[in-house]
Amino acid sequence: MLRTSRRINIRSGGRVWQVVREQYLRDDIACQSPLCFEGCAAGAGPTLPRHATCYLVPTDQVVRHFLDVLQLPEITGIVFTQTALGQVSGPAGKQVQRRVRNIIKTAEKESVFFANEFSSGAWTKQKSDETFAEWQLRLQYDAAVWYYRHLGGQVAVVVLCGDAGFAHRFGHRQPGVFVQTTDQYLAGFWPNLRAARDILDSVQAMLDSAGAESEGCGGSAGSTDYLPAAALQSGLSSGHMVRGHLTVNKHQPQMEAFVRSASAGARRDASLSDVLVQGAADRNRAVHGDEVVAGEPVPTGRVVGVLLRGWGEYVATLQLDEEQEGGGGGSSRAGWHLVVPFDRRVPKIRIQTRQADTLKTQRFVVRIDSWPVSSRYPQGHFVRVLGPIGDLETEIQVILTQNDISPRPFSQAVLSEMPSAADWSPLPAEVARRRDLRDTHLVFSVDPPGCEDVDDTMSVRRLPSGRLEVGVHIADVTQFVAAGSATDQEARRRGTTVYLADRRFDMLPAVLSGDLCSLLGGRDRYAVSVIWELDPDSFQVHGVWYGRSLIRSRYKMFYEAAQRLVDGTPPVRLVSDVPEWRGLDAETLQQRYRELRDALATLTRLTHHLRHGRQQEGALELESSEVQFEFDEGGANRIQPKQALEIHETVAEMMIFANHWVAQKIAQTFPQRALLRRHGAARPDQWEPLQRCAATKGWTVRVGSNRQVADSLDACVDPHDPLVNTLLRLLATRAMVNAEYFSTGSATPEDWGHYGLALDRYTHFTSPIRRYADVIVHRLLLAAVAAEGSIEQPAGGATEQFSDSELQEVADHLNDRNRAAQHCQMDSQVLFQTMYFVRRPADDPGNFVDAMIFSLRENGFLVHIPAYALRGPVYLQQKDGQVAWVGDEKVSWESESRVQWLNGDVIQNDSDVTVRTELGEQVYRLLDHVTVHIRVLESSAHAHQLRFDLITNEPYWASFREAALASAGDRSARQLVQEVTASQAARPAEQEQETPDELWSARGTSLYAVLQRHRQRSRDLKLAPATHRS
Repeated sequence: MLRTSRRINIRSGGRVWQVVREQYLRDDIACQSPLCFEGCAAGAGPTLPRHATCYLVPTDQVVRHFLDVLQLPEITGIVFTQTALGQVSGPAGKQVQRRVRNIIKTAEKESVFFANEFSSGAWTKQKSDETFAEWQLRLQYDAAVWYYRHLGGQVAVVVLCGDAGFAHRFGHRQPGVFVQTTDQYLAGFWPNLRAARDILDSVQAMLDSAGAESEGCGGSAGSTDYLPAAALQSGLSSGHMVRGHLTVNKHQPQMEAFVRSASAGARRDASLSDVLVQGAADRNRAVHGDEVVAGEPVPTGRVVGVLLRGWGEYVATLQLDEEQEGGGGGSSRAGWHLVVPFDRRVPKIRIQTRQADTLKTQRFVVRIDSWPVSSRYPQGHFVRVLGPIGDLETEIQVILTQNDISPRPFSQAVLSEMPSAADWSPLPAEVARRRDLRDTHLVFSVDPPGCEDVDDTMSVRRLPSGRLEVGVHIADVTQFVAAGSATDQEARRRGTTVYLADRRFDMLPAVLSGDLCSLLGGRDRYAVSVIWELDPDSFQVHGVWYGRSLIRSRYKMFYEAAQRLVDGTPPVRLVSDVPEWRGLDAETLQQRYRELRDALATLTRLTHHLRHGRQQEGALELESSEVQFEFDEGGANRIQPKQALEIHETVAEMMIFANHWVAQKIAQTFPQRALLRRHGAARPDQWEPLQRCAATKGWTVRVGSNRQVADSLDACVDPHDPLVNTLLRLLATRAMVNAEYFSTGSATPEDWGHYGLALDRYTHFTSPIRRYADVIVHRLLLAAVAAEGSIEQPAGGATEQFSDSELQEVADHLNDRNRAAQHCQMDSQVLFQTMYFVRRPADDPGNFVDAMIFSLRENGFLVHIPAYALRGPVYLQQKDGQVAWVGDEKVSWESESRVQWLNGDVIQNDSDVTVRTELGEQVYRLLDHVTVHIRVLESSAHAHQLRFDLITNEPYWASFREAALASAGDRSARQLVQEVTASQAARPAEQEQETPDELWSARGTSLYAVLQRHRQRSRDLKLAPATHRS
């Protein structure tokens, strides 16, 4: 081992300090190539390809500017040197380094990091006649030469550079080591790789224009240079500046953004943690997602420095009216074009491309490269085309790209590890060491219809002692996915299965997720079980067993069938939904029916007890706004909110029970490196929308603890309007912070709890097929049991031992992937909700719905639409200042509403919004019902939006009833409407959120039918005046 020293001059405080840095050179830095004669590539981690035309060593210029080319799947065998990455610095450099790490972690890329500055064979001192920049370039070339000689010339090495002069000087120094520009490399090795050429042309054009970057841009009004690092540090230390991430308001992207302090905690006042940045000028070239420093708000802040660029891939479309932008026409003629990002929070970006005519109808991906202080727009480059605007597959790709999810096919390395499902059966050795439950336990699953990846099953039986034995049995994924294998690394990279409205992207290959790991009915399967012994009356736990098991699920049920079974539906009416009963004689059918129903009834009683216990501790019962879609060839043809069933709560509570007990076990055994899941309390200001809504009914929502919140929500019940409590629980859900994974060594035990579930320990154990966190937890649990000597660890499922810091890094990654998957799911729901209304004519009766006000704005209010689980703004004031006035006189339902636009004012108060005109005042209060019309605002640059237009200031059914009465014109019709109204009021509460489609197709005469019957007559009648809210 050699030691060298370097003297560096650092200027600080007006003085020059000389610092001596020692550098230790080693001769054991691995090449990570399987071609190595010395075997220094042995060990875990990424390796270079064995069969390759050449290895690539990109210089810092290429890494900085052409990383999109290096990310293409066709280009592999890349050696990223320490010197190259060290030269890529600054706010944008950290983003580049993160992308390089992702390339190295991708097994298919077969690329590595080489610490050349610590290698005694690759590092040399700076020569007396070399500048620092020249020395750094030579070090990168010397690293390539070292590779070629170290591997005995078995493979050529190509140094990719951005300087033709450097290529000319070094190109012939060492035979077998070639120095080429990126252009030369692509022309020689990849002449037909169009994607690479498109990227190269766009980036090169951006670089060539660096000297004239402001030409045709008009300048960036109000932009200034960022403060130096010393000034930023001083401002942060003194408290006069705030450090945080810039968050742009998607509803007002041109005007409003916030910088939330990175040090702001849940208990800190929001006014001290959020800095309002008003207008694009004060953003000072910062982009949504950047980590910035903002000046002290007086009254608003200004970005004075960028610490880390959050630039990623942006989906965009070509702006077709560039001549209307200042200077845009000249830029366009020079090959420059403005593109409009799909995300409204991101500014327009200038790129150069020769494909403008082709891109006019396409969505494509761009990246930002720089934003000079003199430029009105950031400059970037083209990356790839996604597809035609409006095409379903294109819009799905938009959702995935926006959320940084790339569901590529599984690599050959992963697929080669997969067992064959055709002839699979449990190994005798596995049968011998597992607890065999196949013939002794009634094991069954309850899942959504069509579910293929069955993670969890349950069992119930009565013991000879009279006690109950209840079990949760989870797919043993670790039996098939060894720690550190290619499959394990890919599952960790993906983090979770991504579910969209019409498809899913699996975390594991289909042979595992849909077959060998899936706990399908009638199949022998490996499982990891938690089995409790309980008192049959008090449900007190007398013992618990953890371990590997072998199960055979007897029933694969879906929720609706299980609920009907619990409700007592006769077995003959369930045979079609329970295929395991088909062909049974009457006596056997009755016996199986009683057995399964008793088991479900027992679990229902147990989970009632468990849930009541958590509720006593403050567990929150919240609501979600998920919907279900039905599809035909044209897309979504029906939307309905997901119906809550008692069996949903039964299954969920059993999974919570298992997750809690496993969390206790692994936290006890590994107090410094267990993977748990925690959920903190919401910030006090996040409760304000909920509290304001409740206050309009005279209720007080206390938020001092989860128990106070739960009790308050239970008390907020309007017997005349059950939707009120549902909406308040939705608002409580929106106030919550996201739960997150963490390593126990990174937090004190007091911070391990789960606020929403009211549990002191919680983790994810029950879904290892679709969540990588559960795979880690399985390994921890089995290691904990093995430590007690209860089981023998198999070689294939060896536990991966993380340190606390390593586990926390994995937890952060899984949190990021989990958030991305959730955003994808929500974006997918919005996409299909929008497409549903695109297919319907504007005057379709289903577009007129009831809406409930839950938030107020200075120009209107926000509503929740229960029929379609939608929420959004209703505007009472237009941009020209006119306001919405609901008149007394109605016109026919299908033509227009009662709203007139008049001169006036909109006044926002604490609990209401008042419209004031010369005709008087109309008041809209929180939790009021109104009727709105849903229509689609189409856009080629952004996502289509649903617009909610006010129809009347009355509830939907009240308006509908008045229209029917007015158009009927005789007593018989009036009686008919009253009868239908009475029948609607008599419906069970759980049906009150049915969609209009369901209501119109219900048995008996509907209000819609009444209107249809009298539609012709209503055109000739003047509708009776209606009483409006005042």
